[in-house]
Amino acid sequence: MQRLFKEDLYQFYNEHLDYPISLVEFRKYRNPQMYIVSKIPKTLESTAWGTVPGANTGFLITNPQRDKFKMNNVFKVSWKNSWNGLNLSDSCLAKTLVALSLAPGLGIRRRSYPAPIYWADGIAGANDTDLRFRGQRFTDLPY
Repeated sequence: MQRLFKEDLYQFYNEHLDYPISLVEFRKYRNPQMYIVSKIPKTLESTAWGTVPGANTGFLITNPQRDKFKMNNVFKVSWKNSWNGLNLSDSCLAKTLVALSLAPGLGIRRRSYPAPIYWADGIAGANDTDLRFRGQRFTDLPY
């Protein structure tokens, strides 16, 4: 069974934007592992994409791990045909997500998440001890 949004978010975006969009569900956790060895010893392929036959679902590795002794992050990507307003192929959806994972972020290390998810997670997780997405620390002084 495909786990998609409870509400039809595509309809909401379609009503409020003046241009077509394609919407996917990008699941970050509890996905099967994939280990892909390249033809060059001791390196991993940069990306991997595979679809589930007969379903609008695929599994994606956007970037290899920085440490060759760790498993790659595998993401499940699901969509409905009615959400694909741009009529993108499954491989084009995967290439778009990979391209978004190469967008600028904090620091110089590569990231696995596409930029909108990376930034949303960072801003949502900002707190008084982790200032990466907030800037300089400040203290409210009583008057």
